[in-house]
Amino acid sequence: MAIETWTATAPTSIRESDPAEEVRQLVEMRTGGRIQELQVAVEGQRLIISGRTGTYYSKQLATHAALDVTQQLVIQNDVIVGI
Repeated sequence: MAIETWTATAPTSIRESDPAEEVRQLVEMRTGGRIQELQVAVEGQRLIISGRTGTYYSKQLATHAALDVTQQLVIQNDVIVGI
């Protein structure tokens, strides 16, 4: 299993709501629910996305959804491709 880590550099503020929940909802919307067992958590300065999907494209959509919510956290996409 390969782990991708993306670091965003452009400054933006985290919205007042829970960034993990906001990312989870945005990922669900953008992927049409194609990521099974989707979980999003914040641990320190890291936002971790996990679950399973059939396409690398859905995994990429999850990363970009996270970047749209926050660019102050390191984004770790642990979504497994190839269910």
